Amino acid sequence: MATDRPTIRLNKETLAFVSTRPEGQNVSSYINECIQSARMAADKLGVDISKLPAIAERYAEIVKRHGVVMTEREAFILVSCLMGSFVEPLLIRHLADEVEDSEFADEEAGQTLIAKLRSASFADLVATVEKLRGDS
Repeated sequence: MATDRPTIRLNKETLAFVSTRPEGQNVSSYINECIQSARMAADKLGVDISKLPAIAERYAEIVKRHGVVMTEREAFILVSCLMGSFVEPLLIRHLADEVEDSEFADEEAGQTLIAKLRSASFADLVATVEKLRGDS
């Protein structure tokens, strides 16, 4: 019997995700809200919701295999430049500009980072942002 309800595997990542719910909110209602948000986003983008697990797997593989190699100082600079920002695709495309417009632009590490970001592919930039978010 086919069902429209998603299957959620309980693993370390799922439990970490669930722990981000607002205090006092029921786990089931939190997951349902997240699923509803994903459905709305998928509809907006014209994506078949049944394809989301495969898309998520491919995305995770991109994040694992790509990224800008940075020094600790360069990573600090990028995190500082993005602090408080909603990192949408347009901002990701212009990460180098964000660093260039920052107080770090005159540093050697800032200049090196700008060059790395300008030469990176979009997949590298996305993976870099995701990896930095995972470290915070």
